[in-house]
This record gives sequence, structure tokens and C-alpha cells, in this order.
Amino acid sequence: MADDHRFTDMEGASVLGKAACVRAWRGFFDAYPDYRNVFHSVTAADHRTVGAVVDIAGRSECSEPALCGPARWTALVRDGAVVHWHVHA
Repeated sequence: MADDHRFTDMEGASVLGKAACVRAWRGFFDAYPDYRNVFHSVTAADHRTVGAVVDIAGRSECSEPALCGPARWTALVRDGAVVHWHVHA
């Protein structure tokens, strides 16, 4: 995770910065320890101006039904670190 990491949820709200994202994920996994993402397909394309853009399709699984179902994510990777993780509706 890059120091300037940004996480964007499916409603478009963002958490900015590595430290803030780590705190947010710790809170999320404390509340939902069995949550996981299952990836079915992962494709990546290098873009010289922004880094690698990775498109991921799959599903989320959790004992909380509202967190289960098909999902799509996009990651922007620069210099080996994830700069942006975006959950799509």
C-alpha cells in the first residue's frame, strides 16, 4: 500500500492515506473477521502516465449477508504499491 493510498467504496466515499486506510481496515475486519474477496478474473494493463491498472471481478463472502455477492474492483499500482483500491457497485 502506497503512503498516498486511497480507498474508494461503492458509494464513492474515500479514505485517504495509508495510516487512515490501515485503521479503517482494522476496524472493518474486527467487525467482520470472516469477510473475504474471491477473485475470478484479474487483468492488468500498464499505462505510462498512471501506472498499472488492474481490473478484478469476483465475489465477496461473509457471514453478514449484506456484504456478500458479486463484486468488481479496480486497483492502480505504481512502483509495486497499490495507490488506489476502488470497489465498484
